[in-house]
Amino acid sequence: MTATNERDKFITELYTLYARTLDGHCRAYVGYAGEYDGLIAECVQETFLSAFSRYEALKDHPNPRGWLIQTCHHRLLNALRKYRRARRREGYSLDRQAEEGEDQALSSIERWLAGEAAKEIEDEILSLLTDQERFTYTEHFKKGKSIRRIAEESGKSEAAVKSSVARLRKKIKASKIFMFWQNLFGI
Repeated sequence: MTATNERDKFITELYTLYARTLDGHCRAYVGYAGEYDGLIAECVQETFLSAFSRYEALKDHPNPRGWLIQTCHHRLLNALRKYRRARRREGYSLDRQAEEGEDQALSSIERWLAGEAAKEIEDEILSLLTDQERFTYTEHFKKGKSIRRIAEESGKSEAAVKSSVARLRKKIKASKIFMFWQNLFGI
């Protein structure tokens, strides 16, 4: 048997024996979240590609299953790190105007403000904000102006306004949660 045939047979055997194990390990690690299906399949394939390229070292390895699991696990960790980092950057990307996401966030805050005792709570929130945050809040959430328009009117970059809106949204949600507990327990 030639070296190429021997290598192909060895990798095929490993794939037959351990592909499902690696897939299951990865799925368990991410809590069986469906959003990572493509990422998991890619990690498993890259693991076998790595096994193929490192055939000489792997064929004499005392525990090829352990090597495959460890390699796949590290590839998954790297892929998750890259994926999550990209997801965080999407929130600040100017290339993608996430108007749909902004509309959803705006509507959830508007729905919340339309609720019972909204004016009182809104006044409390406004008292927690700086002058600049109050301006951004009024322009974006109350008047419904776009990030681009606020940037033009205030002389700031769109990225600065977008970051400001994201921080403001976080601050409002944090204070909303705090006020909920404060009202519930009378703290």
